[in-house]
Amino acid sequence: MQNKQLDSGIAIFAEDRGLVYTSPMVLELVDVEDLRSIADGKSTRRLTDKDGCPVQVKSEKTNMDGQSVTIAVLTWREQQEHRDPREPQEPVEERLALLEKVLDTVYEGVIVTDTEGKIIFFNSALESMEGLKRDEVVGRYLSEVYKVSSDKFDHQLVVESGEPYKEHSTTYFTAKGEEINLVASYYPVSHQGEIIGAFSLCRDFTRIKDLLTKNMNLQRQVQSKREDAKNLNNGTRYIIEDFIYASDQIDRLINQAQKAALSDFPVLVYGETGTGKEVLVQGIHNASTRRDEAFVGINCAAIPETLLESTLFGTVKGAFTGAVGQSGVVSEQAGKGHTVSR
Repeated sequence: MQNKQLDSGIAIFAEDRGLVYTSPMVLELVDVEDLRSIADGKSTRRLTDKDGCPVQVKSEKTNMDGQSVTIAVLTWREQQEHRDPREPQEPVEERLALLEKVLDTVYEGVIVTDTEGKIIFFNSALESMEGLKRDEVVGRYLSEVYKVSSDKFDHQLVVESGEPYKEHSTTYFTAKGEEINLVASYYPVSHQGEIIGAFSLCRDFTRIKDLLTKNMNLQRQVQSKREDAKNLNNGTRYIIEDFIYASDQIDRLINQAQKAALSDFPVLVYGETGTGKEVLVQGIHNASTRRDEAFVGINCAAIPETLLESTLFGTVKGAFTGAVGQSGVVSEQAGKGHTVSR
């Protein structure tokens, strides 16, 4: 049996290049093909090393310098229990420095806290997002850094529940008073079956959301400029009477649309791209009792999935880093009129 000198190590895989880094001795203990098998981003797996000892592997996919990578942490539990204390060990300080370097390189903002909410780690990406310095926040409690009225932060909630809280969209103001839109995932950290802290991964969608808002505003401006002589002035260009047809099928469709216009129930219109679904919906709007109210059309395909909910419906005051309620969202812009999503 080989003389193992570590009880844990890390391996980093790039999506297009395969294995790019391992801790010292990892390749001496684990077969390369076994390492490749863990590069699928699954959260927890087990494999056996060259000596037949079980190895627990916890992996996480992330982004490093714009490239998708998987970071895997390998743990030899059995070896740790039977380690000869006289054997040399890989310095803990070196391992911690390496992990901090990796976390400082990723695109996402990373913040790590203990069970009481004290900040242990705060990476460079989060410094840029929030305008805070690591030296100013590490060692302080979340409640001291983010002065909000909430009783508990999301980090503390996942510590208590032991369950991750993923893809949460939130809007808040930074220390400089700038509004920022984040999508964050929160995870508890456990050791030997005990929760010892929590961390979160944050992605800044502020620029994307600003571009989406500008795009929708431009679409409404273009629609307004193209309004014809009927001067509808409600965000539409067409009425049902604009349809020119000779088909019995279209005649039945127009009759159904006129009946739908008399109801306050939601209307589902489906068909292939380019068949005039929104034109028909505009006609329904202008035949309804809400014709004098606004008509807002939304291209949902242009909105990232993680921002869809907050873009359409906004956010409420939350517990993460001073999250604030958001007004003026798309669902409110139509007022008492109609919103159509496509």
